[in-house]
Amino acid sequence: MPKAASKTRPLKMTLLHEQAAMAMAQGKGATAAAVAANTCERTIYNWMNREEFRILVESKKKEYQEQVLAGAVKFEVANRGFRMARLNQRFRELGEMLDHELAKPFRNKDTIANIRALVVLEMDVAKQAAIEQGEWNKTLNVNWGSMTDEQVAAAMAQIIEQTNEARASDGEEA
Repeated sequence: MPKAASKTRPLKMTLLHEQAAMAMAQGKGATAAAVAANTCERTIYNWMNREEFRILVESKKKEYQEQVLAGAVKFEVANRGFRMARLNQRFRELGEMLDHELAKPFRNKDTIANIRALVVLEMDVAKQAAIEQGEWNKTLNVNWGSMTDEQVAAAMAQIIEQTNEARASDGEEA
C-alpha cells in the first residue's frame, strides 16, 4: 500500500456526495456536479479519485438507467395505441418492400431469399398485431425460414382460409 494511501481517511458520503454522484451518473460532467453539490469543480475531481465516490457514481448510474428504462417502458408499453401504430407502420413498410421485390422482372437466388425473409417478417408482425388485439388464439408450429417458396405460399393460403372461416363463423366479413 502506498504511503499516501495509508494516510487517506475513508470518504464519508453525505448528501452533497449523493447529489454530485447523481449529476455525474446523468452524464452532466464535473461542472454540473459541482453546482449540484454546491462545491468547486476541483473538489469533484478529487472525489473522482476516491474509490468510494466512483462506486457511488456507478450505483447512481445504474439507478438512473433503471429509472429511465422504467419510465420508457411504462410509457411505451402502457400505450397500446402507440404500439399498434408502430406495428401497422412496420407492416406497411414490409408490404412495400415485398411489393418492390415481387415487381422485379428477373428473380435470382438473392431475390427469392429476400422475398422469403420479407414474408417471414411480415407474418411475425401480423402475429404480434393479432396478439396485441387479442385476436391470436391459435399457435401454429411453422418454421417459415426452412420452407420452400411453394410451402410458404400453401401455408399462407391455409392460414388465410382458416382466418376467413373463423371470421365467417363469428359473423364477420372475410
